[in-house]
Amino acid sequence: MAHQTPPKQMAQRLARVLRPERPEYAYLTKVFQHTRALLAVTPATKGKRLPHLLTDRELVAFYEAVWQARNPTHMVMIKVLIFTGLRNAELARIYALAAGIQKRVYPHLFRHQIITFLTKKGIISPKLQLLSGHAEEKSLAMYRDLALADVSAEYEAAMQSFPVR
Repeated sequence: MAHQTPPKQMAQRLARVLRPERPEYAYLTKVFQHTRALLAVTPATKGKRLPHLLTDRELVAFYEAVWQARNPTHMVMIKVLIFTGLRNAELARIYALAAGIQKRVYPHLFRHQIITFLTKKGIISPKLQLLSGHAEEKSLAMYRDLALADVSAEYEAAMQSFPVR
């Protein structure tokens, strides 16, 4: 391999050329996309790895452990996964199509849905942090924003009857 300029030094050279343009992030993304194309640089592909399947004994032990815990939700979830092999996204797409929902419905959406609901119901951040597994309280800020999103509509509706116009 030929000698290459260290990445930080090359970045400094490029920054000198680009700085007068005062580029935005999207612009730089496009510039480097075209640069990769001109240089015919493509990402290295990883070889396919086969999954490490459970042994029959491990599968039975897993199933029995869930079954013995007697949590009906977990029992149903495990049965659906084991007996159908459905992907999470396929399962979400089934509930959306049947309901006639046109929005993109994906498994993680339901996580956002429940945490936003609990936020609206007044469950405080430290408790939500425990329930959701978020390491930091600031990660919950998005859910406060989502919970408050409908406040503007309520405000507008209430202000229609405000005595001062």
